[in-house]
Amino acid sequence: MTDPLRTRLLHAITGHVIFDGWGPDSFAMAASDCDVTLGDAKAACPRGALDLAADFHKAGDVVMLAAA
Repeated sequence: MTDPLRTRLLHAITGHVIFDGWGPDSFAMAASDCDVTLGDAKAACPRGALDLAADFHKAGDVVMLAAA
């Protein structure tokens, strides 16, 4: 993942998904936490939280493969 905003959003959303899941509310809270508009966040992640969920799992795969 090379988009710095997307990386910031991913880190921000992880604190919300444990309570609210990978949905639009968590995505909006992550955008707010990053001090960006929802429009800017959606420009970085057109599918919203779904894009961040995919990034989360891809990052986990990288860590898993590095440990192997």
